[in-house]
This record gives sequence, C-alpha cells and structure tokens, in this order.
Amino acid sequence: MHLDTLAQSPYSIVTQYRPSILCQGMTLSRDLFLGFVGLHILYRAGKEPVYGLWLIEELARHGYDLSAGTLYPMLHNLEDEGLLLSHERVVKGERRRYYTRTVRGTSTFIEGRVGAIELLGEIRDGPAED
Repeated sequence: MHLDTLAQSPYSIVTQYRPSILCQGMTLSRDLFLGFVGLHILYRAGKEPVYGLWLIEELARHGYDLSAGTLYPMLHNLEDEGLLLSHERVVKGERRRYYTRTVRGTSTFIEGRVGAIELLGEIRDGPAED
C-alpha cells in the first residue's frame, strides 16, 4: 500500500501483520474491518461470479484499500469454510479464478446482513458516544 493511497481511502489496512486498521483517522480492530469486507465479498459473489482484481477495485470504490496479499487469503478462507466455490476461466489467454457464493455462504450472508442492519439501526438511533 502506498502512503498516498492511505490518505485517499477512509479505510486502510496499515499492514497485513498489525492487529489494527486506520479507519477515517481512528483505529479499528483488523478482525472487525475484515468482517465488513467478508460480508461485502459474500454479497457480491452472490450476485455474480467475481475475481480478485475486480473485488479489489470494487471494494476500493467503497473506501476499502485492500492488497492482493490480504484479499486472496480471505477468498481462500471463505472457500475453505464452504462459503465460496471457485472455478477457473481463461480470459484473454490468462487464467482467472472466479468465486461464487454457495448455499452455506448465502445463509451466512443473510445472518450477517440481518445483524448488520439491526446494528446499524441501533448505532444510527443511539447517542453519538456511549
């Protein structure tokens, strides 16, 4: 990650090995941040097959600055957990691995979505500082 990218993105992983993330000038738990990213991946992979570079660009449009070194292990873990299924395609002479959401991934996404919506309602309606 470049330092100029850090200034442009509201959510940036400072380094792959640190337990925290810089988020709009505040520090977030890396696990919390990656939970949001994982939910976003499951959402997108349920709409259409997705591949790594496209996901990096898509997540960047939403303010997430992820490197391939962070994203690909996440994709492999989601696949190992049975939440994603991958297959290879040849596109313009190059192999590309596409990911789609599984039935189990859909159930997990729905649970995460319900929880996120409920939490958003509480955060939005609650006092600014608890």
